[in-house]
Amino acid sequence: MWNKIKGWFVKTLDLDADGKVTAEDLELAKALAEKEFKEANEAINEAAEEAKEKVVAVNDQITDAVTQVKKRAKRVKEEVKDVVEAAKEVVDQVEDVAAAAKGKARKGRKKK
Repeated sequence: MWNKIKGWFVKTLDLDADGKVTAEDLELAKALAEKEFKEANEAINEAAEEAKEKVVAVNDQITDAVTQVKKRAKRVKEEVKDVVEAAKEVVDQVEDVAAAAKGKARKGRKKK
Protein backbone atom coordinates (compact mmCIF):
# COMPACT_ATOMS: atom_id res chain seq x y z
CA MET A 1 0.00 0.00 0.00
CA TRP A 2 2.77 2.39 0.95
CA ASN A 3 4.56 1.66 -2.30
CA LYS A 4 1.41 2.55 -4.27
CA ILE A 5 1.10 5.87 -2.45
CA LYS A 6 4.82 6.51 -2.84
CA GLY A 7 4.64 5.62 -6.56
CA TRP A 8 1.70 7.95 -7.12
CA PHE A 9 3.45 10.74 -5.21
CA VAL A 10 6.66 10.29 -7.18
CA LYS A 11 4.79 10.14 -10.52
CA THR A 12 2.82 13.24 -9.64
CA LEU A 13 5.64 15.39 -8.34
CA ASP A 14 8.65 14.01 -10.25
CA LEU A 15 8.47 16.57 -13.02
CA ASP A 16 11.95 15.98 -14.46
CA ALA A 17 11.35 12.17 -14.53
CA ASP A 18 14.56 11.24 -12.73
CA GLY A 19 12.79 8.93 -10.24
CA LYS A 20 13.22 11.28 -7.27
CA VAL A 21 11.29 14.25 -5.93
CA THR A 22 13.85 16.99 -5.48
CA ALA A 23 13.92 20.73 -4.89
CA GLU A 24 14.14 21.17 -8.66
CA ASP A 25 10.86 19.31 -9.05
CA LEU A 26 9.27 21.58 -6.48
CA GLU A 27 10.63 24.65 -8.26
CA LEU A 28 9.18 23.36 -11.54
CA ALA A 29 5.84 22.72 -9.83
CA LYS A 30 5.88 26.23 -8.39
CA ALA A 31 6.69 27.74 -11.81
CA LEU A 32 3.88 25.74 -13.46
CA ALA A 33 1.42 26.77 -10.75
CA GLU A 34 2.39 30.43 -11.15
CA LYS A 35 2.02 30.15 -14.92
CA GLU A 36 -1.44 28.57 -14.58
CA PHE A 37 -2.44 31.24 -12.05
CA LYS A 38 -1.27 34.03 -14.36
CA GLU A 39 -3.17 32.57 -17.34
CA ALA A 40 -6.31 32.12 -15.25
CA ASN A 41 -6.01 35.66 -13.91
CA GLU A 42 -5.63 37.06 -17.43
CA ALA A 43 -8.69 35.11 -18.59
CA ILE A 44 -10.71 36.48 -15.67
CA ASN A 45 -9.57 40.03 -16.41
CA GLU A 46 -10.49 39.66 -20.09
CA ALA A 47 -13.93 38.31 -19.18
CA ALA A 48 -14.44 41.17 -16.72
CA GLU A 49 -13.44 43.73 -19.37
CA GLU A 50 -15.86 42.20 -21.90
CA ALA A 51 -18.64 42.24 -19.31
CA LYS A 52 -17.86 45.89 -18.51
CA GLU A 53 -18.07 46.81 -22.21
CA LYS A 54 -21.41 45.04 -22.54
CA VAL A 55 -22.76 46.83 -19.47
CA VAL A 56 -21.66 50.20 -20.88
CA ALA A 57 -23.31 49.39 -24.22
CA VAL A 58 -26.58 48.38 -22.54
CA ASN A 59 -26.44 51.49 -20.35
CA ASP A 60 -26.06 53.64 -23.47
CA GLN A 61 -29.03 51.92 -25.09
CA ILE A 62 -31.15 52.47 -21.98
CA THR A 63 -30.14 56.13 -21.83
CA ASP A 64 -31.07 56.59 -25.49
CA ALA A 65 -34.42 54.87 -24.97
CA VAL A 66 -35.23 57.00 -21.92
CA THR A 67 -34.36 60.18 -23.83
CA GLN A 68 -36.57 59.16 -26.73
CA VAL A 69 -39.49 58.28 -24.43
CA LYS A 70 -39.18 61.66 -22.69
CA LYS A 71 -39.25 63.48 -26.04
CA ARG A 72 -42.30 61.53 -27.17
CA ALA A 73 -44.09 62.14 -23.87
CA LYS A 74 -43.44 65.88 -24.23
CA ARG A 75 -44.85 65.90 -27.77
CA VAL A 76 -47.93 63.91 -26.70
CA LYS A 77 -48.51 66.40 -23.88
CA GLU A 78 -48.35 69.28 -26.39
CA GLU A 79 -50.80 67.55 -28.72
CA VAL A 80 -53.22 66.77 -25.87
CA LYS A 81 -53.10 70.44 -24.88
CA ASP A 82 -53.96 71.40 -28.47
CA VAL A 83 -56.85 68.91 -28.52
CA VAL A 84 -58.21 70.30 -25.23
CA GLU A 85 -58.11 73.85 -26.62
CA ALA A 86 -59.85 72.73 -29.81
CA ALA A 87 -62.51 70.89 -27.79
CA LYS A 88 -63.20 74.06 -25.77
CA GLU A 89 -63.62 76.00 -29.01
CA VAL A 90 -66.03 73.35 -30.32
CA VAL A 91 -68.08 73.61 -27.12
CA ASP A 92 -68.25 77.41 -27.55
CA GLN A 93 -69.35 77.03 -31.18
CA VAL A 94 -72.02 74.46 -30.24
CA GLU A 95 -73.42 76.90 -27.69
CA ASP A 96 -73.51 79.57 -30.40
CA VAL A 97 -75.36 77.17 -32.75
CA ALA A 98 -77.85 76.37 -30.01
CA ALA A 99 -78.40 80.09 -29.37
CA ALA A 100 -78.88 80.73 -33.10
CA ALA A 101 -81.42 77.93 -33.26
CA LYS A 102 -83.35 79.64 -30.47
CA GLY A 103 -83.35 82.85 -32.49
CA LYS A 104 -80.93 84.87 -30.40
CA ALA A 105 -78.72 87.50 -31.97
CA ARG A 106 -75.14 86.76 -32.90
CA LYS A 107 -72.51 87.59 -30.29
CA GLY A 108 -69.13 89.11 -31.08
CA ARG A 109 -68.09 91.57 -33.77
CA LYS A 110 -70.75 92.93 -36.02
CA LYS A 111 -70.66 92.24 -39.75
CA LYS A 112 -69.71 95.19 -41.94
